[in-house]
Amino acid sequence: MSHPRAPMERLIRANADEINRLRQAIREAAGARWRGPEEMQRHAAACAEYIQRYEQLAFPGGYVNALNQLAEHDPDTVDVVLPFLCRAEPMLG
Repeated sequence: MSHPRAPMERLIRANADEINRLRQAIREAAGARWRGPEEMQRHAAACAEYIQRYEQLAFPGGYVNALNQLAEHDPDTVDVVLPFLCRAEPMLG
């Protein structure tokens, strides 16, 4: 039987993968952006997509919302964030 937090953890991991994919697209486009206007536009578009999507991908329900919930000591948010951080940064665990 899976843990009750498993779906949320899978979503967080999938979102992290998408953030990494968007960042990689920026890096790839950055190397070619000086070759011409088309490459410059591709880089600008990659940056714009990252900026547009980051807030929602950083944490389910939105990064700002998660920070607000943590500040209010919301137990559901704390239950998701703490184990995730402890795995992401072993010195916290």
